Amino acid sequence: MQPSDPIHPIHDAIDVEAHLGGLRLGPRHFVILGLLLAAMVIDGYDIFMVAFILPALADGLNVAPAALTRVLVLQQLGLLIGTMAVGPLADRFGRRRCMLIAMLLFALFTLATSRVSTLGELEAMRILAALFFSAVIPAAVSLAAEFAPRRHRATFVTVVFCGYAGGNLLGASVQAWILPMGWQAAFLLGGLLPLLLLPLLWLWLPESVQFRALRDPSDPEIGRTLARLDPTAAFAAGQHYVVARRSAGAAHVSSPAAEMFSKGRLAPTLLLWTAFLSACIFTYIAGSWGTTLLHVTRAMPMSEVARLMAASAVAGIIGTASSGWFIDRYGAARVLPLYLFGAAAAIMLIAVIDLFSPWAPLAFAAMGFFSNSGWGGLNAVSSGLYPPQMRATGIAWAVGAGKIGAMIGPVIGGVLIARQWDLTPIYLLAAVPELIAAGAIFLLLRPTADRPVAAHA
Repeated sequence: MQPSDPIHPIHDAIDVEAHLGGLRLGPRHFVILGLLLAAMVIDGYDIFMVAFILPALADGLNVAPAALTRVLVLQQLGLLIGTMAVGPLADRFGRRRCMLIAMLLFALFTLATSRVSTLGELEAMRILAALFFSAVIPAAVSLAAEFAPRRHRATFVTVVFCGYAGGNLLGASVQAWILPMGWQAAFLLGGLLPLLLLPLLWLWLPESVQFRALRDPSDPEIGRTLARLDPTAAFAAGQHYVVARRSAGAAHVSSPAAEMFSKGRLAPTLLLWTAFLSACIFTYIAGSWGTTLLHVTRAMPMSEVARLMAASAVAGIIGTASSGWFIDRYGAARVLPLYLFGAAAAIMLIAVIDLFSPWAPLAFAAMGFFSNSGWGGLNAVSSGLYPPQMRATGIAWAVGAGKIGAMIGPVIGGVLIARQWDLTPIYLLAAVPELIAAGAIFLLLRPTADRPVAAHA
């Protein structure tokens, strides 16, 4: 790739968002992308870990699998509380700072979870850890959107978000290789991984320059960060930086949360929340109880369960990573509703086929591909819907709406399993909220079907 044209030292204000959007991809972009991707892999693994080890965890604590429903719900409650809090905190104190502090704390609580011996202790540790899991998604998605060149923005967001599917793949590996060492090993891995990543994030992940410009238009670190992204650029001492969509002097005049419901954003915000909530109900019915349903209602060995889950996770990574390219090229309005509808169709197929047939891995791969691609697309839309001064809050609160769905999903699954429902009706029911998500996104994006995601901001 060719370097961008040199920028000579000037004292006129530089719009950092426009400047970053016009850059060509360089090595530092890929360093940032790789670090955010790694953080999302770890976060995804830690969040979904209980679902992957649920049968072994239930055996280890001498409780029925359905008794762990409360653990799943309390974890989602912690995620909801943390997510609603972290968005405004990240807009006020910085995306990078919130991510680093949160990863340290959830690592410590996850390590402590490996020592629990009762259901009550497990519930306490998971809700405490979940309060801090929630910082990673809004911080990572905000940073990906804010550092990406304009024409690669959706691709950056979805590649980062495919780390979530990577966490699922890591969880499937735990089922096959780590779980035989005991369920405690799964929590030890979940605590050690973020501690190993933290020094790399501290050294090489920069803070959002949009955030810095809104806080201090003369911050010299802005110029240093921009110069690392484009070594041909040079910036004078005392250079002034702004974000054109929001002047620095007005950065904190009003609440970012209140702005989500003003200036014509009420209907788009509610439609986005509906899509997140509904898609999360789907994901957490299928994800939280999928292992248990296959193992209990189909008497499937855990090794075969791991194979199906791995097929879903690998396809999810491929789908999420590629979905951003399709969104950048064809627009979210044309692509995203199809992904969500495809996920619903795939789970309905799983509900009715012979799960020991050669078609089963393909059906699970289809569900992983479409479901995770849909999630990546939802995050790309949320990152473009809101301007920088409220971006982390907008993303976080949309994810928070999803966490409400993530509490509803496990409850629905747990109640139906306790009533001895079979996999088939449970999975057919799970398709309904995904169809609702597809409809909400269609309505949200239909007026701007021929414009890129960023046009929604």
